[in-house]
Amino acid sequence: MEIIITKALSNARFVSGKQEKLLAQFAKRLWLPEEIPVVSDGSVVYRLVFAGGTAVEGRITGTGVDEQGFYIVFKLHSFSLNNDILLLEHKRLPRGRAILSEVFNPHTDKTFRALTDERYMGQYFFHGAFMRSSRTANGMVLEFELGALSDRAFRIELSGIAAENCVSESGGGLETFAGGRIREVFFRKNESGEYQITIDNTYNDFIFSKGTNCFSPPVKPKIVKHINYFTIRCRDLKVRQSNYFIDTLKKNGIECIELHHNREENMTETLRQRWKQAFLQGVDVENIYLDQCLWHVFSYNRLKSLTGEEASARLDSVGSSTLYVFLDNARINGPDICYRLENAASFSHKMLSCYKDVYVMDENFSWTYVRTHEERSCGPYFYHVNIKK
Repeated sequence: MEIIITKALSNARFVSGKQEKLLAQFAKRLWLPEEIPVVSDGSVVYRLVFAGGTAVEGRITGTGVDEQGFYIVFKLHSFSLNNDILLLEHKRLPRGRAILSEVFNPHTDKTFRALTDERYMGQYFFHGAFMRSSRTANGMVLEFELGALSDRAFRIELSGIAAENCVSESGGGLETFAGGRIREVFFRKNESGEYQITIDNTYNDFIFSKGTNCFSPPVKPKIVKHINYFTIRCRDLKVRQSNYFIDTLKKNGIECIELHHNREENMTETLRQRWKQAFLQGVDVENIYLDQCLWHVFSYNRLKSLTGEEASARLDSVGSSTLYVFLDNARINGPDICYRLENAASFSHKMLSCYKDVYVMDENFSWTYVRTHEERSCGPYFYHVNIKK
């Protein structure tokens, strides 16, 4: 639809408090002459195209009326989504006529609904995921796992392929993106009704002059942008989603019971409290921010534990037949996830690769293994109650 932007300001001007300011980052308040029908819960991705073809994409996170008239709150994406648009990095969006269109709507498209994380009402982030690709008689198959997908795994079947376009420094095709981690994947629908999938590996190199170190005066680095992306347009998409963690366990003959589906009791919180009772009795936990991460008891050296490869090797060797697993997601306001594993003697630390801030215990809570979200500097940890405190 065509709209006229009469005024555009940063939405941060109209909010107060640190958290509200953070939510207002990249958000613009756009005033229009009249009210327009939009989805304002942040679940739909819109594209704004201005005079001259410059475009941005984002989500409408609110609407309202003030003394200046009707407005929408347009939260800009902080990255280029299709590589065919120019992200406006300056502070102001241009006033005047613009075209507003939906490019990702999970409410009206079942394919997009399958790609939407209902917890956050937005497309799953594929950042850092591993991708595999294969050609079929009718099109191609793309498979994604790990990275920001956590325990989600996707198999996406494309058929009726209309066009493929590769821009890559290596000069190869789709195979140059497969078999490794990718930066992001974006799914859109164009005006003709075709789906567009963009696999984006674009990145920036920051090159500092020779001799520059942490003691040098502030200096701006030279930024070299490496453009790498593959775009596919097709008629149909079929999306299959599965649980990577559960699939991995099944392949190894381990039975997995999802405890978080218990409606009568929050089993994640129950396991969390039991963990604290088992391992924190008599331990000084002041000033270690235990409310953020339970594993701070190890990183702040309040409990002696095995660390790193030694911790992982110890987990792999315990051979417990019954295990409990829970995610401590309170730090990111994440979902409650917890499991009981049976026939788990073959369980290994590699099976936890999709999770961070994940805790594993034996049936008696005599030991625990923790994989943290700061694994480069903290953890993993293995602790047994028989280790001296």
